[in-house]
Amino acid sequence: MPKPIPSDDFRALRHVFTDDEISMYYCGEEWPPINRVEPIVWAEITLCPDDVSYRTGDRHGPLLKELVGLISMWCDINPEKCPLFDALVDAIEEFKATVFNCLHGYYRPAIGCLRLALEYTAFGAYLKLCAREEEVTAWREGTSKASETGFGFACDKLRSRPRAKGLDSYLRVQHGDDLLSQQYNQPNEPEFKPGGWARRLHAELCHYSHAQLPYGPTTLTLVDGPMYTYQSLELAAGLLLETSAIGCLLVQIASPGMHLPEGALHSPSMQSRTWQQLAFAASAYLTEHDPG
Repeated sequence: MPKPIPSDDFRALRHVFTDDEISMYYCGEEWPPINRVEPIVWAEITLCPDDVSYRTGDRHGPLLKELVGLISMWCDINPEKCPLFDALVDAIEEFKATVFNCLHGYYRPAIGCLRLALEYTAFGAYLKLCAREEEVTAWREGTSKASETGFGFACDKLRSRPRAKGLDSYLRVQHGDDLLSQQYNQPNEPEFKPGGWARRLHAELCHYSHAQLPYGPTTLTLVDGPMYTYQSLELAAGLLLETSAIGCLLVQIASPGMHLPEGALHSPSMQSRTWQQLAFAASAYLTEHDPG
């Protein structure tokens, strides 16, 4: 039998908007409770996720604070009103959904949100830097061809620009890696080349989105349903940090002269990541080669 949360824990109480806040956020008056959910239905939907959120909050307060701060950082990235701005609005929503799903034990959907966040950012960067006006219009109206809205397409187009091409060349020489190169097979070499950092991350996120073994939900939680799993939370949080770092670099590529907010690549949990030095080097190169 589930037990109630102790009354001295702030999480024991739920809060809803006041009437004034409702009118602000929902542009209308509060609706009366004319079809209230049955307790058993409410429990079926919320009991397991609530339990996971409680356990996660008890064990990972600093990490949750860091992830929320990272989202606030994204809200401070303000390119001028353009397709990139519109895409970042959607990407930020996916970052928020990632943290919410992580809190409640839905780790695979959390990682799926990161795939969308990365795709939105890449395509927004492409539209800002490379696209013709008719392409922007088609994207906003939802009439773009599927082959011209994908992550790989956006990376190819970005990489054709001198700014991104110079960045990849510099990273290959100095760090033996790059950001946007394609996946390919070398002639006369059986080994598959996984492509640049952004493409490798996108491929990993896609595995979880498609629930391909061994990337499905039961692999992450050991059961079919939300359950607190330390390793899965750390995995999803690490992928969020990595997606955020690459997203910041894509914004820098598309927005010469724009400096990233403080902490964009320096959050505490990034310090031990193998990719952080590559992110630092890429950001420094883009800043140094800003026009003017």
